[in-house]
Amino acid sequence: MNGRTRPALFLIIDDDSDDREIFVSAIRDVAPDTVCNQCADPEQFLLHSSKEPAPDVIFVDINMPKMDGFQFIAEASKNGILNHSKVVMYSTSRSSADLNKAKALGAHSFITKTNTYPELCEQLKKCLSSITVGGEHKVQHISDAIAQVLVARGEYKTINEAKSALYDTFCKSFPKWSYDEWDEGLSDQAFAILTRTLSKIPLTELKILILDLIPVVRKLRSWR
Repeated sequence: MNGRTRPALFLIIDDDSDDREIFVSAIRDVAPDTVCNQCADPEQFLLHSSKEPAPDVIFVDINMPKMDGFQFIAEASKNGILNHSKVVMYSTSRSSADLNKAKALGAHSFITKTNTYPELCEQLKKCLSSITVGGEHKVQHISDAIAQVLVARGEYKTINEAKSALYDTFCKSFPKWSYDEWDEGLSDQAFAILTRTLSKIPLTELKILILDLIPVVRKLRSWR
C-alpha cells in the first residue's frame, strides 16, 4: 500500500468463519504490518460503528443470510462510513452484473473468491496497491472524476448518488459492455487531467460526453 503512516486497520465481514480465517491469513501474508479484525454480522458492525475506530478497508462478502453485502454497502453509505472506509466486496460470483452493482453502490473494488490461496493473495495485492491508509484514500477512478464534477455543479448531493446515476446511464447506453470496462484506476496525472478537463465543459455538453467516454478512457489507460 502507498503512503502508509500507521498500521492499516482492516475489517472482514463474513458469516462463514472458515472464509474469514482464510481471508485474514491471506491479508497477513500480503500486508503483514496490518491489524485485521473480523465480524460475522454486518448489522452489528453498523450498530456499533460510531463507537469504534473506522477501518481503512472493509472486506465484505456478498452472500450473507441476514444482510447481504449489497444491503450493507447501501447502509454504510447512508451512515457516512464510506467517507472514512473503502469497501471491497467479494463473492464466488463472477457475474458482471454483481460487479457493476457493487461499483454503483460505492465499492472500491470487487474480488472473486478463487480456488487457490496464491490467487487470492495476488488479487489482494492488486486491490491494496490502490489504497492509502493513515490519511486520504486515493480516488482515481473515472467514475469518481465525473461524479466529483457533477456534485460540484449541483447535479447531485453526494459522490455515491452521482456514481449510481452514471451506472444507470452507462448500462442503458452500453448494455453489452461491463461498467468496469471503462471505470478503471488511473494514474495521478491522468486523473488530474480528466477532472480538470471535465470541470471546464458546460453541464449540458458534459452529459452527452459521458456517453462517449470509452475511446477517451482507452487513451487514458496508457498513462498509468
